[in-house]
Amino acid sequence: MIRLRRAFLIEFENVFKAFGEKRVLNGLTLKIDKGERFFVLGKSGTGKSVLLKHLVGILKADQGTIRLDGEEIQNLKENEFNRIRKKCSIVFQLPALLDSLNLFENLCFGIKALSSDEKIKRVTSSLNAVDLSHLASDLFTKTPPELSYGEQKRMALARVLALDPDYILYDEPTTGLDPVTSRNIHKLILDVSQKLGKTSIVVSHDMPNALKTASRIALMDAGQVVFEGTPKEILECQHPLAISFMKGVKKHHD
Repeated sequence: MIRLRRAFLIEFENVFKAFGEKRVLNGLTLKIDKGERFFVLGKSGTGKSVLLKHLVGILKADQGTIRLDGEEIQNLKENEFNRIRKKCSIVFQLPALLDSLNLFENLCFGIKALSSDEKIKRVTSSLNAVDLSHLASDLFTKTPPELSYGEQKRMALARVLALDPDYILYDEPTTGLDPVTSRNIHKLILDVSQKLGKTSIVVSHDMPNALKTASRIALMDAGQVVFEGTPKEILECQHPLAISFMKGVKKHHD
């Protein structure tokens, strides 16, 4: 009987990356399936955000293989990465909205080539997906500074959704947010994944919300994955880093 090779959407295979003498990725290997909500957790400086930047061509690996939909992308040229970024978009830590543009112009920033009707359709759908439909009447009169920080974070996600990517990469999506807003953002990640069929990769340090939102969790330490499994499996993991994160969860609930 012939056993077919399982097709992963995203693969990192023995990837290394250094900045000068500091090695950030140290043989990183992981695989992410279609439709997953894949959380990457770890302490600061372990290479979590660096991982995301390799997927959109902001950084290039020193060594190793990175595949997206079966295509090796680590050696693509800058102009070749444009088509990758159309299906793989990143939501940065800060909203990164443009204060000089109104809300509609911000949401259309990556879809300028579309017709007016298609832009309106994409913008309306994106606002509904992130629970910002109440801003529909203010799109041409308001600018990002007039929104709360939580609304700006949602608007940044709406801008990415307007591109209609297959994969959404979240870099510390709840940084600077209060606990209630953080839970709401994670609920959005869950809803976007389930309702829109998006594959989500979330770099985070928020274990309590990861346990509620993730389909799988990877723990990174010193540029390597030291654990990979379901939220249930990480609760039983005896790796020192997992135990440390679980203490934080216990403290969070106490």
